[in-house]
Amino acid sequence: MFTTARLKVAIVLKSGRCRTMGEISEIVGCTRERVRQILKTFVRDGIIPENSFSNPARCYRTRDIKEKVRELRPIARFWAGVERSGGPNTCWPWKRSCTPRGYGHLWWGKEHRYEYAHRVAWSLAAGEPVPKGRGKDSENILHHCDNRPCCNPKHLYKGSPADNMKDRDLRGRHGSKGKFKDFCKRGHDLNDPRSLYQWIWDGKPRRACRVCVLIRKKAQYHEKKLLLVA
Repeated sequence: MFTTARLKVAIVLKSGRCRTMGEISEIVGCTRERVRQILKTFVRDGIIPENSFSNPARCYRTRDIKEKVRELRPIARFWAGVERSGGPNTCWPWKRSCTPRGYGHLWWGKEHRYEYAHRVAWSLAAGEPVPKGRGKDSENILHHCDNRPCCNPKHLYKGSPADNMKDRDLRGRHGSKGKFKDFCKRGHDLNDPRSLYQWIWDGKPRRACRVCVLIRKKAQYHEKKLLLVA
């Protein structure tokens, strides 16, 4: 979650104006220890050489720093669109554009694909690429909190499409043609075999309320009878 500080340090190194870590820490607005940690990550990634701690402004490769700035800017913009004021354990809702179903979405990556915000958040926290959302080997990012715009990585976990379906059924958001319903829309008990009407359609089982079917057929019969009389 220190992406903004890393971006600021990279921009300061790119400018070449600062000569010491003290000057960098004053501009970035963080402690010298934090600047030292960021420089260590740059050394680990091969952005700056190992002897850069004594004079960081003179010992960087401009091309690599520019690439690092280009890499960190979209990440900083992403986290700027997440509301994180509630603390590390609360939900972090997406503040920008959302789908009609409530999921945050944005253009993301070098391919400029439309991605869900919570999938990008999980990817940035885990250090892995955004998982495939469709296809044979697709993977889903699920919410522990059941809050669709939430982007807190602590509330997210990776699962298979089957796990996603199980989570959907447990939370009562299934679209399975009444497979898990106990009562129809008119209040008839579907657990009673006298009220349940089952059949196979397109190789899949279907369920309906027998009483409601009879009521509908009776209404259709009387409507046709009235039309014939008229």
